[in-house]
Amino acid sequence: MRYKEDTRAIIARFFIGISLSISSLGIFLSNIPILDKIILFFMFITYAIMIFIGINVLKKTKTAMLIFLLLAVYLWFAFFIKLALTINFPETTWVTSTLFSPEVVSNEISGSFFTIYLGLLALPIGFLIRNNYAEKKYDESILVIKHKVFFITISGLLILRFFNQTVLNIGMPGVKPDELPIPFLTGILEMLSSAVVMSLVNLYFYSIFRLKERKGLWSAGLLMLLNVFMGLRVGYKSELVIQVLLLIYYVVDVREFLSISQRKNFLITTILCIVIVVFIYPYVNYYRTYMINGGNMTEAVNSALKDNDSGSFLVEFSSRINGIDVYYAATKLAANNNNINFFSLFNQDVMELIKFDLYGAAQDDAVTAFGTTQFSVLYLMDGVISLTLGAFIIGWGIRWLITFIPSKILKSPVAFASYLPSFCLLCISFLSSGGEMLLFIKKLFIVIVSLFIAEKVCYVKKRNHRVGL
Repeated sequence: MRYKEDTRAIIARFFIGISLSISSLGIFLSNIPILDKIILFFMFITYAIMIFIGINVLKKTKTAMLIFLLLAVYLWFAFFIKLALTINFPETTWVTSTLFSPEVVSNEISGSFFTIYLGLLALPIGFLIRNNYAEKKYDESILVIKHKVFFITISGLLILRFFNQTVLNIGMPGVKPDELPIPFLTGILEMLSSAVVMSLVNLYFYSIFRLKERKGLWSAGLLMLLNVFMGLRVGYKSELVIQVLLLIYYVVDVREFLSISQRKNFLITTILCIVIVVFIYPYVNYYRTYMINGGNMTEAVNSALKDNDSGSFLVEFSSRINGIDVYYAATKLAANNNNINFFSLFNQDVMELIKFDLYGAAQDDAVTAFGTTQFSVLYLMDGVISLTLGAFIIGWGIRWLITFIPSKILKSPVAFASYLPSFCLLCISFLSSGGEMLLFIKKLFIVIVSLFIAEKVCYVKKRNHRVGL
């Protein structure tokens, strides 16, 4: 039987090819020394070849292929494309308006890329190392959704989220939550009303398509909209973007389970959502700022419409992706600090250094966290050696997780498949942060436990049918 190549691999190859051309053109059109241009060009070529090799190695492993592709796309955009963009247009990154002059950044940032390059290579290479966990074989059964259980559970979590936001100030951007008397309770409530509710909403929505259910779609869609709205009402835009990204993934992943008309309707709906996101994304920052300063929702919306004059989704979105620019800033600011060590991977040492440069003595009153990328922390520990070794271990660890979780914890193909794109985004969020490794481990743990429980209580099984992965 002839192997049919994954559509995502074809798209990824096209993206890398186009991005390689754009990045290389941007480098050669810049004013950096000619030797730097040549070195960077060969670095770009080598990295692209490595990605193409990885795609070929993983072409028959659907789960590993997806995560490898998303990591490759993120790394290329955040470090390669942003390098070319920052060299030519340094004013597009926030570090030039708060920390360094545009001329300094433009002249020095290619040097930072030279130090991080081996780490960028090591992470995907570590990911390609196989492990000994065998792929689970599922018994002859099909899952049937308990719609009422799903609806009641998710509705309860949404009510909890509203209570957290309005009473406890938990899950409010730019606002410190109330101190609760029970240790760790604040963190658990925040995760239940953010990561957990997001995963369960999408599990419900995904299951309806994957299991070819005839009902429940409107209920799942309504719950999804309510969850996004509850994030937007307090100024969160990440959930809006993440939800659209998940829809894009689901369009591709469940198309084989849908009729032609269903595929068309799902695709049209997703495209409409993308258009809406592009339109409202630039306004959310202004809305959030006004809300934090005490305005009500109507006043905040009017303020956002009035104050937003950029209207640039691409520039705004690009500035929110931590990459070579924040790596450069973090390593330069903390270059002479001797307190950066292994334990900095589990705390906010590097981020606190940047906050001090921005706020000085008022840093304790600032609740904003600044991502510095894990590559920054690894490099500051012991230079290129710790960066390369640490990036390799992180890549291997991600590959181990995506085989351990579905083979040892989650029993059905549906639960893990629905969470897979969110897991990819969690990995990207981890890489684009600085330290706080335990926070991401806790978030992954509580979501996986929630999915495990959902498998037990939100489905029933019928025999003599099969659900393939």
